[in-house]
Amino acid sequence: MQNFIQEKHQTEAIEALKTILSYPSYLQEDPTGKTPFGSDIQAVLEKNFGIDRGVRV
Repeated sequence: MQNFIQEKHQTEAIEALKTILSYPSYLQEDPTGKTPFGSDIQAVLEKNFGIDRGVRV
């Protein structure tokens, strides 16, 4: 069977997961309402969007 995930992609995916999982992920309501789930969750969402654009399979 052919290996569909190349080592480079696997390494990139693992590093992306490490980055995302390093952020606190508990609800911290923002009193201003700008980040409904808290600033840390907003930051990880923005980071995730950036990672998604950079990792291509």
